[in-house]
Amino acid sequence: MSSIIGSQLRMAKNLTKTGNLLAAQSIYKNILVSFPNNRLALICDQQLARIHPQKSELANSQELTLTALLNAGNNKSVLATALPLAKLFPSDNFLLTIIAKALARSKNVGLNVKQNAVEPNYAGAYNYIGDALRQNGSFDDAIISYQKALTIKPKVAEVYFNMGCAFQKKDAFNQALVCYRQAISIKPDYAKAHNNIGTVLHRTGALSDALISYHKALSANPEYAEAHYNIGNINTALGESAAAIENYTQAARIDPDDADTKHILDAITGVQTSAPPISYVESLFDEYAANFDQSLQVDLHYEMPIILKNTMLEAQNNTSLGAILDMGCGTGLAGTAVQDFCDSIEGVDVSKGMLEQAKKKQVYDKLTHANIAQYLDTMPLDFDYFVATDVFNYIGDLKNIFKLIASRNGRKTKIGFSTEHQSKEGFYLQASGRYSHSKAYIQSLCDEYGYKMVHFSVVNLRRENGKFLTGAVYIVEWCK
Repeated sequence: MSSIIGSQLRMAKNLTKTGNLLAAQSIYKNILVSFPNNRLALICDQQLARIHPQKSELANSQELTLTALLNAGNNKSVLATALPLAKLFPSDNFLLTIIAKALARSKNVGLNVKQNAVEPNYAGAYNYIGDALRQNGSFDDAIISYQKALTIKPKVAEVYFNMGCAFQKKDAFNQALVCYRQAISIKPDYAKAHNNIGTVLHRTGALSDALISYHKALSANPEYAEAHYNIGNINTALGESAAAIENYTQAARIDPDDADTKHILDAITGVQTSAPPISYVESLFDEYAANFDQSLQVDLHYEMPIILKNTMLEAQNNTSLGAILDMGCGTGLAGTAVQDFCDSIEGVDVSKGMLEQAKKKQVYDKLTHANIAQYLDTMPLDFDYFVATDVFNYIGDLKNIFKLIASRNGRKTKIGFSTEHQSKEGFYLQASGRYSHSKAYIQSLCDEYGYKMVHFSVVNLRRENGKFLTGAVYIVEWCK
């Protein structure tokens, strides 16, 4: 979150330098809606207000009331108050931002929009509402809202860009490209649109064309950290480590607070860390959620859920596996494998996109969006088996996982899991950004927290760059 706010503050500062005071003020006000105590945004907003007083159609008391309601989480009250005002003051940016944020936080966002239509002749309102819907995961409704905005004002590059983002989230890549290219036809130096064309082309395997688009983004904005980062990703895919380091370093220079860039730069330069940023793991799996099963099972020959299920059943003498918690359940591949051999199964994952896919399989009794360690530390635990397939390589240091299960679970339990295997001591951050673990490290955790190693074997994990990764399968039993 701090990285996002920092990026917004830098953008506002640059807009101020170039004389775009109104746009800068809007950014500061948007930050203060969610973070009213952000000192830098508050000071800059007050300074700009003295230089360039911004005409507000709302009374100060109305702004304060809406901000208080939003900060208190009363989204229905925000909408009930703000939507009628939007009909009276359709060009008030503060009001539209409040509406967008309330909609984004509302569980029934689509219903709220239909019941409280904003003044139909104002394109900006539909754009803001589209953004709120998109951020809330309602991509189809967001696209409809953007289309309404474009019906009113057909040549707004930002709306085409936003609609492209919604299509991209749906993995509707052709439609996304059409939108981004339309945005560029209106605004040729639209750096974000060039960058997103690059990400779509990258996802579809057109690496050379993706690089061209990323470089166009940098031509439009040489200080575009994300474009440097994306070029680094392609350099990495092509095995161009020196170029990758150069581009990731540039991204880190421009946005030094970005934890994801720091993680991947650490990985390829050999700097060892204990865990990746949660944001890195979440965004990685959100991006690939829709095509995850196809990619793993068909393209990468991934069979770990079946291998682990068979190993667990053998260790259990083919009796029921009992109550299972699937840690890092992803799209539900492990749950599908074990569902006929357990009494109940719950899943937890940090990626909302993955959980949406898992929900479609109708395998789990309960699904929770959370960091695994956070879940183990705060939720009631009463499971016979904890399962983690291809998950610990995105965690690194496993001490807290073993400790929390041993100290908080309500019954004698086992953990069945896979790792990327290595013979070095401890765990190791690899150039891929993932962690590998040694048998000696796992044994040390067992000794420290009272587990017995029931099973260990080395297996083919999945294919990467044309060859199989070496993996390991473990079952450990807490026996104190």
